[in-house]
Amino acid sequence: MYNTNNNLKSIEYILHYFPSLKLYLEKTSSNENIPLLNDVEKTFLEMCLFFENPSKHSFDFRLVYLHLQDEWVIVALKALELFTRKDTYMIKTFGESFIKPEETSYKYN
Repeated sequence: MYNTNNNLKSIEYILHYFPSLKLYLEKTSSNENIPLLNDVEKTFLEMCLFFENPSKHSFDFRLVYLHLQDEWVIVALKALELFTRKDTYMIKTFGESFIKPEETSYKYN
């Protein structure tokens, strides 16, 4: 159900915006020289920790609601999409729906 490959697309995507988080994710890193994080960075770090090991670390989506705005919300949603589509095996055939379009007002693009 989960990609054990260390090159998770979702984490790579987040590290593109927050390269300093890599220090927190490296197991061999010492605690010295690690910068303090603001609430936005902490939210994305929590997300990365969940992506790394979802069976041992949870992610509270409320953090997105409390600490992110505008473009950061979009980045978080994109990271969650990448995790679900690329880093897990939860969605095997993307784009197919079991709901017929005429049964709902929601239109999938």
